[in-house]
Amino acid sequence: MEVVVQGAAVTSLARGTDLSESLAVLLRNGIAILACENSMRSAGLDAGGLTAGVGTVPAAVAYLARRQWEGWAYVRL
Repeated sequence: MEVVVQGAAVTSLARGTDLSESLAVLLRNGIAILACENSMRSAGLDAGGLTAGVGTVPAAVAYLARRQWEGWAYVRL
């Protein structure tokens, strides 16, 4: 399972936020957390400021479209 975060919500993936511990649990259990780099740029956040283990994708929309073509299901939360 992958969770792709975009828009203003990417700031919740920053190191030291209230969600950091919850993100660590998800990551330890094999759930990939990915932040949209376009959204990060808009929020003034760089990859070094993300909670350890959180990955990035250049553009969430393009990444999600590619995953769907590969057979993945998309659920918007």
